Amino acid sequence: MNTAMLRDAFQHPLGAARQLPAQYQPQVRQRDATLDAGQIMAPLLGGTERAA
Repeated sequence: MNTAMLRDAFQHPLGAARQLPAQYQPQVRQRDATLDAGQIMAPLLGGTERAA
């Protein structure tokens, strides 16, 4: 495969991947607004999730 063939082969997946941040940004912002660092850290530190 030469460079042009590789570029053509990856053009469609790359374009789709570039759209993902805009597609999921509202969900990320919503989750970020309710994020509790304790809920994330507890399982990592060997505990369980805290009740909200």
